Formats: sequence, structure tokens, C-alpha cells
Amino acid sequence: MGTLRGASKTALLVYCLTISASALPGAVQFEDITADSGLVFRHDNGLSGDWHYPEIVGGGCGLVDYDGDGRLDIVLVQSGAVPNKRHDAEPPVREATRLYRNASSSDRIRFVDVTAESGLDARGYGMGVAAGDLTGNGHPDLYITNYGPNSLWRNNGDGSFTDISESSGTAHAGFGASASVADIDSDGRLDLFVTNYVDYDPESNPTCLAESTRRDYCGPGVFEAARDVLYLNQGNGRFDDATMDWLGDHPPLRGLGVAVVDLDGDGRRDVFVANDGDMNQFWRNEADRFSEQALLTGTAVNRHGQMEAGMGIAVADVDGDGDWDLLLTHLTGESNTLYRNRGQGDFFDDTAAWGLHATTLPFTGFGVALADFDRDALPDLMIANGAVRVIEAQRQADSRFPLSQRDLMLRNTGSRRFEQVMEGDPALAPAVGRGLATGDIDNDGRLDVLICNNHDRPRLLHNRAPTTGKWLGVRLVTGEPSRDALGAEGRLTQGQGQRQRAATDGSYLSARDARLLFALQGEDEAASVDVTWADGTRERFEALSAGSYHTLVQGEGQRPAP
Repeated sequence: MGTLRGASKTALLVYCLTISASALPGAVQFEDITADSGLVFRHDNGLSGDWHYPEIVGGGCGLVDYDGDGRLDIVLVQSGAVPNKRHDAEPPVREATRLYRNASSSDRIRFVDVTAESGLDARGYGMGVAAGDLTGNGHPDLYITNYGPNSLWRNNGDGSFTDISESSGTAHAGFGASASVADIDSDGRLDLFVTNYVDYDPESNPTCLAESTRRDYCGPGVFEAARDVLYLNQGNGRFDDATMDWLGDHPPLRGLGVAVVDLDGDGRRDVFVANDGDMNQFWRNEADRFSEQALLTGTAVNRHGQMEAGMGIAVADVDGDGDWDLLLTHLTGESNTLYRNRGQGDFFDDTAAWGLHATTLPFTGFGVALADFDRDALPDLMIANGAVRVIEAQRQADSRFPLSQRDLMLRNTGSRRFEQVMEGDPALAPAVGRGLATGDIDNDGRLDVLICNNHDRPRLLHNRAPTTGKWLGVRLVTGEPSRDALGAEGRLTQGQGQRQRAATDGSYLSARDARLLFALQGEDEAASVDVTWADGTRERFEALSAGSYHTLVQGEGQRPAP
């Protein structure tokens, strides 16, 4: 080899510095493993050329351990032809929502389609999925929201599902969007909050135009809003519609995203709804009813007093002050909005200060997660983007569905700022992003991401972040038979006291892993976690070994993980 000179030395130095920097702890790296994982799926929105509004809304996805083997499985919601009762001589034949079992080995991540054998025959015009043990048998059930009647699928615990939509009383027929499984009335049973979007009739499909005067999809303001629904669990496989009792006679708004979490620190779980083009709703839990407090808490509109197109919701303690903060995704030209909690449910719009305004302004965000992707104990931000109005440059390039945008990955710097990373990375390539779910699919202590693209293939992103620190995983369990303790919170006792919540909701149309994953600082081989259970009781679990997941049972201690 000859001696390096001048520009060659400079190029080598730059290359070495780049490689060195990418290997530092705190780097964020994902690999798209969809093609090799066994996920043979393509979302079908029924694209007809008639510009039906539901075509641009779906679809969602879920990461849920349906078979209880300790590995996350995958749910991919399917849509199909838009139903039109007046024109369809008989209901259209659609592909079913798909269920993939995690069959990974030590050297390969692999998923197997088990939809047919599981009996999960969900063939509505699918929008989203919510997950949790709604039937009280210790296994996570699936609630599929549809444009049309929603469906509840009971997990029988033997790998199969049974449709109990009608008998349970939860088959609401509307334009279902995101849903949340949580114990809202604090009776120990998991309830169901379902957002509904708009009242859309394919028969009266209006004509809307782009600035170019060519046909385009309409905006939500063209349609009447639909009312959200609250189902309270009666414990016998039945749910009561408690919407009027709890929400009162409030006018319906165009709901898309929902998260159930104690935002004001009073021990009761509140409901936050992201509305599209309307004020957001902060339903404060008053024990036997809700009071709407969005304006009083500073979360109804942005800092300029403007209503925004709310899509997805992420919940995390971004500033480490012990309160839950909110991040909402919005339309191109609005930016996403960070509502920082100053305590007791007093929020303010801190978007610009955290570096999010200019970065997110060009995109329409949907699925979203605030999670520690680089294992530095700080929540980072990932957003699935995709337009809802035609991008003329893509139309002129003969794209059949010209709404593609690239996804965003923003790293938490630790100085109350997010900085964009992975720009130009093929893992975040342009698509019509909608659903987004997070979870550790290979149990290696790094959060992976499933992104669901409208009228396209999903994207399974395997976390390859170089990490040197240790980690601790926790599954919180309660009840008899045992189920995920949705609504419980865990706090690491060491370091900055990382705080996480056991939940499957948030994001957009999607269900995430309910387990907690903590980054450990220093060389400790074990750590302790303080748990606040959904009923308000507290326990400390000590000497939890690093590098593995632990099952913590309310009132019983630690149980071997599956």
C-alpha cells in the first residue's frame, strides 16, 4: 500500500471519525428487517379513484404477546374496499387482519402467519387495534376499530380467538379510530375508551380540490364529527356504554388519538383525546364522571391559541421532573406540539424550545413514540409521517398514491432539546406512514419499532444501537388470573429515577408493548424499582438482575419470566 497524502489523509480521518462517532453510546441505529422477518403483508386501503375519505386514515398495528411465551407477536390491521351499503349488492370480500407469531431463534428474527389457525377472522374495514385483558382470563384480547362495526376478539389462552363483539356490547358502528384499554373507574377491571372520527357516507362523497384545482381528498371539516364512546367493564363478558354518564352531553369532536394516564397526579386515570381540527380534550377523572379541562390545563390549543390537526399521542416524562408530558402529531404546516407538564396537570406548549417546530413543520405526523431508543435513560422521539393531501410533485411523477413522506427520528440530547438523526437513512424512507408500535421483539434490551404504512408494506425496524450500558426489563402483573397491570407505573430508584408506565395505548391506531425497559447507569449488576399500582398501592422490588426481563406481581413479589 502506498503512502497516503493530502486529500486521502483527510478523507480517511473523516471516515474514521464518522465510524467512531456512530459507535458511541447514544447513537440511534435501526435496520429494516421486514423482508427477512416473514411479514408478508401489504395494507390495502381500497384505493378506488373515487377519493373516499377512509382510504387515507388507516391502518394500525400492534406488538403484543398473545400466546404468553414472553416474545412479542405482531398484529397488522387490514382495510380493503370501502363499504357502501347502497351500491354493494353484497358485502365486499376483504383480506383479514393478520396475526404473526414470533418464532425467532437465537440467530434469526422470524414471524409466522397464524391468522387462520388462530380464528382471528377480522374482515371489517380495519383502522386500528387496542390490546389488553378485557375479558379477565389472564390473556390479552384484541379490539379492532373499523370504519363500520368494531370487533372484540377474546383470547382463549390456547392460541385461538373468539369474536364476542355482539355479546360484549362493544360492536359500535361508526368511524372508529384509536382505542385505549385501561381501568377508568378503578374497579379492578379493564375498560375501553374508543375514539370516533367523522360521519362519512360513501354515497354522498363530496368533491374537494387541491390548490392545483385537481381532485384531492377532503379535509375533516367537510364532515360532521362523531362521538367517542366509553365502555365500562361489568366483569361478566359484558360492557355498558357509559358515555353519557361520564362524558355528559358534550358536542362530538373529530377524535383520532387517545391515551389514558394520570396527568394531574391525583391517582385517577384521565383520558386525553387528540382531535383533528378541533380542540383537544382533557377528560379529568372525577371518580364517577369526567370533567373536560383542556382549556384550563393548557392542552386544548397550541401556544398561539390555534386548534391543530391532532393525530397521534405520545406520553413520557421528557424533562425528568416526575410529571407526564404530552407530544401530539399534526398536519404539515402546523408542527408537532410538545405540552410540558409543570405539575398537577398544568401544561404549556414548549415545542420551539425543544427544537421541534422547524423540524416537524414540513410533515404530517401520525404514529409517534417517546421512548429511549439509544439506552441513555432519556426518551427519544420517533414519528411516522404521511400526507393527507396530494403532493403535486408525486402526482406529476405518476404516483398512484402521492402522499409519501419520510419518517423522523429525533434524539434527546439531555439538554432539553431534540436533534434529528438518521437523516437519509433507508429505514426512514418515504411512505404513507400511519400506525407505529414499539417493543423489544428479540428481548435484547433495545426497543424495536413497527411502522404501518397506508396502502403499502409495513416496516419492522430492528434496533441496532451500539450500547455499552446495562438494562433492566420489567413486566408488571396484577389480578387473578394474572394480567398486565395496565395503568401501573414503575420508577428506577438509581440515577435520575427513570419513570415509565405500563400501557398499550397512545401513538396512532396502534398497541405497543406494555413492558417497561430501563437503562442502567454505571456498572451495577442489579437495580430496584418502585411500583405504583393502578389501585394506588406501592411496592419496592429490590435486587433485580440486569440484562433480563422480570415479572413483578402485585402483592406477591417476583415471578419467573416466561
